[in-house]
Amino acid sequence: MQKLVLLLAFLGLSLGQEWWNPVYIFQTNSAKKKATNLFEEKKYKDAASELLYMNNVWKLEEPTVTLNLAHAYFEQQDTSAISSALSYYSQAVNSKNDRVRSVANLQVGILKAQRAGSEKTKPKDKKKIYEDALINFKDALRADQFNEEARFDYELLKRLLEIEMQKQEQEQKDKNQDQKQQENQDQQEQDEQKSEEDQNQDKKEGQENQEQDQSKEEKDAEKQQQQQQSAADKLKDMDISKEKAEQILDAMRQNEAQYLQQQQRKGKKPRKTGKPDW
Repeated sequence: MQKLVLLLAFLGLSLGQEWWNPVYIFQTNSAKKKATNLFEEKKYKDAASELLYMNNVWKLEEPTVTLNLAHAYFEQQDTSAISSALSYYSQAVNSKNDRVRSVANLQVGILKAQRAGSEKTKPKDKKKIYEDALINFKDALRADQFNEEARFDYELLKRLLEIEMQKQEQEQKDKNQDQKQQENQDQQEQDEQKSEEDQNQDKKEGQENQEQDQSKEEKDAEKQQQQQQSAADKLKDMDISKEKAEQILDAMRQNEAQYLQQQQRKGKKPRKTGKPDW
């Protein structure tokens, strides 16, 4: 009997008073029950306070206490509480209890998915966060293959990621196509602009040529006028009137015409060959 008392005393010193103290056991069980009732009554802040007291003051490092504390913070659904929930769930994912580890991973995955879906999250970070959440859902199934909620969330998120990847690929394809169309349009506009510039250049050159031709005609007319004026001046110097000069020119033209007719008649006369015509 004395040896049994000594053994119990040794165990008490080794494991702490809580191990054999019936009052401690009663108090912890009462606190757990109270926290459970508060949680069921949706008094999540009070439940969290009770569980936090057990966790921090009594050092009751039980996986279920940590997990339930995370649940109490999770149900409050405000930014500060969600941050605390993620912290305690992240502790519970290392539990040796398969069921606790499975549920904790499931909840971490849900919180990550919610974060990725938030408008505050940068688009470039969403895919990475969703992929991390998918890993948590897979770890939840590894810890407990009968966790159907984790299985559903895993399959759903996996499918959503596949759809999102296809969407991004299509968007990139459309972007490349739009860019190609824009390049073709820009090239077409450049070609049209160049064609218009060439037409304008041709028009300009045509106008310049026309102006040059007109200028040349004007110069020729001016030159002819000068020549006529010069001829008139010479006739005047020779004391020949314009009418007399025209008579002389007409006579010269008639003489030239007669000369040409005589030449034509000479060409038509038969040549003498000294042989009969037959």
